[in-house]
Amino acid sequence: MNAPFDPILQEDFDDDLLLYVVDLYARDGERPQTLEAAAERKNDLMFGNQTLIRLRYLAEVRRLQKRLAGTSDHDRIVVLSYRPGIEEPGPEKSFAFSAAVLAQRWQAGLLDMNHAMSMPPSEDIATVRRPSGAPAATEARLSTGQEIQGAGREQSPRHVVAGR
Repeated sequence: MNAPFDPILQEDFDDDLLLYVVDLYARDGERPQTLEAAAERKNDLMFGNQTLIRLRYLAEVRRLQKRLAGTSDHDRIVVLSYRPGIEEPGPEKSFAFSAAVLAQRWQAGLLDMNHAMSMPPSEDIATVRRPSGAPAATEARLSTGQEIQGAGREQSPRHVVAGR
């Protein structure tokens, strides 16, 4: 399993759900220009598609179960599509866990989360990929998981962040 969202979507609760899935393997992307970029793109497509297929399946099962139970089925799922930095090791990113790489991924995740929270709500699974020129200095407002979980509670759905 590439992203641990199965237990969340299979949990039996009646509240609406707002689920963020952080996907290290972006399905969207540009056409590769080098052999190394092609190898990285292959992994992104292979693992990213696997994640999305499983996510769509479990979201549909949950939607049908909620309809049968007569409860609200207004769950929102947001897939944050990771944008690696230039220094990211390409097709070997699955095995890169140095302190510098992890710090870079946390910062990219922060930027992606801020971008996702500025997007209008979607009723389906929304894939969000922040523009490459997003300014880092103005995007630093969400620094803790508690702030992420508390954001957007005016509609009172259950907020969960799942990632790789």
